Formats: sequence, C-alpha cells, structure tokens
Amino acid sequence: MAPKSIFISYQRKSHSDLASLIQTRLTNLNYAAFLDRNDIIPGSIFSEDISRKIASCDTFIVILGETTLESEYVRQEVEIALNYKKLIIPVTTPGFSWQTPLPESIKDLKKHSDASSRLTRRTRWFAPTRSIRSTRADAPNTSALC
Repeated sequence: MAPKSIFISYQRKSHSDLASLIQTRLTNLNYAAFLDRNDIIPGSIFSEDISRKIASCDTFIVILGETTLESEYVRQEVEIALNYKKLIIPVTTPGFSWQTPLPESIKDLKKHSDASSRLTRRTRWFAPTRSIRSTRADAPNTSALC
C-alpha cells in the first residue's frame, strides 16, 4: 500500500525551515510529504504542478503564522485544498490568530481543527540545534495525519 501523501503549504520567508523539518519527519514516518522547493520538477509550470499535487494528495497541511496569509501562493493553495475538500490540518505558530478575519475565499479554513493543540512538547521532534519559539506544541500527533 502506498504511503499517505501530504502536501505542505507554508510561507517561504517565515516558515521554510519548519516546513522542511516537517517534511523530513513525515518522510521518516513513511509518509509521502510534498514540499515545493524540494519536489517541484525543474521546467514544470509551477502553478499547474502545485494544483496537481494538491488535487492528488490525501492530506493538506498549512503552516500559519503572523504573515502567512499575506502570501498569495498560500491563499491559493488553501483555496484549492478547500475546493477539493481535502483533509486540511492547520498548524499555527506564534503570532497567528484565528480571531483575524480570513479572506472570503478561504474563510472555511476556520472549520478545520488546528493540529497545534494536539502536538506534544517533545524536543525530539525538532533538531536539537534548531530553536523554534513556540507557545504551542512541537511534535505532531501522527494519528491526525492518517
């Protein structure tokens, strides 16, 4: 049986390291985790490749921070995932607030449970040399990804 496929959406300027770390950890747990900067085929049309990957994934993870939704790419990716009715797992980081109004096209994102509350504070999740400030948990409950 093929591993569950997971698309990771993130804002490059603020969450590239966290997205890479999540991809690595999920891959180590035998998930097929897609991250654009590592997995886009050279020469492909970026927007079409992203749309295909979202359409074919089982699960869509979006990392949300204070400025994440300023990224047109992230907003478009969330909108595509909502349109395809994907299992969406938001992971919030410090600075993000569900109280902030979401753009109309992705307002249904609020209906999806925030995985951050299910995470545990295990330092093994993050590389020991990498410090990530978080008021939330650091290790995903992998049962939420199945």
